Amino acid sequence: MDPPSPDSIQPLSKRDAQQAFIKYASEKCCYSTKPAEEGVITLMETFDTYRYCLETFTETRTMERSQKPYFGEKIDTEQRTPPGKWEIPVNAPDFFHEGRHEVEVPHTSSVKGESPACPAVGLEDCGVCNGAAEVRCFVCLGRGRIRVFTVLIVSWHNNRDQHTVEQFSGLKMSKLDKVPGRMMFTDTGDMVHPVRNFSDPAVVQTSESFLRKHQKNLQSSKTCILKQRQTIELLPISKVTYEWREESHVFVVYGRNFKVSAEDYPAACCSCCSLM
Repeated sequence: MDPPSPDSIQPLSKRDAQQAFIKYASEKCCYSTKPAEEGVITLMETFDTYRYCLETFTETRTMERSQKPYFGEKIDTEQRTPPGKWEIPVNAPDFFHEGRHEVEVPHTSSVKGESPACPAVGLEDCGVCNGAAEVRCFVCLGRGRIRVFTVLIVSWHNNRDQHTVEQFSGLKMSKLDKVPGRMMFTDTGDMVHPVRNFSDPAVVQTSESFLRKHQKNLQSSKTCILKQRQTIELLPISKVTYEWREESHVFVVYGRNFKVSAEDYPAACCSCCSLM
């Protein structure tokens, strides 16, 4: 599936840029709002960029031996062939939601006449008084016998990789990590195909690279891929030049929620807010 063209995205208006700038300044404890309110915008440059994300939802199955105190209950003995780990039905959670589940494997139980920690009477030497008395064994709970069986451990994990294409507005890339963008493309399937015919070749290359990486690293005899999802978000970025008191300054408006970065704000009474 080819993603749509971003040509229909409207650029940020001067009015919206100034309103975002005023809001930014008003929320800083040591900023005067006069530069934001009185500054005259002289230039607006667009540096829109894209954030590509690939999610691969996997299921991993492992088996290990476990044990419990035996209370005389009927057991599913080892006299029949137990199923393989991928033959046991387990309900997975909703796709892309992580989880863990344990289930006892059929036909794997046996009873041991004594626990590994105590004789058959279910007592062991006390570790506090160095054996001067006996206490109930914590393994068999004093029963003297344990049930040994195999447990299937199933875990679901959402493996996520994302990449934001480099932009040259002067905005630090780290500021884009958590801001919401405009969703342009979503593709979900058992196995998705690389993005094709997108306007930014860096997105195409990232899609191909991430898919190769996930298919190589996330499939094994213990792990299988259940679902994949890839998305492309547009991150709007506008570099705004304005004049205030005959001097030129710059601020950047970015993200769908109009976040602002203004590292050279001209009316700050201290430097603490400018670092935020």
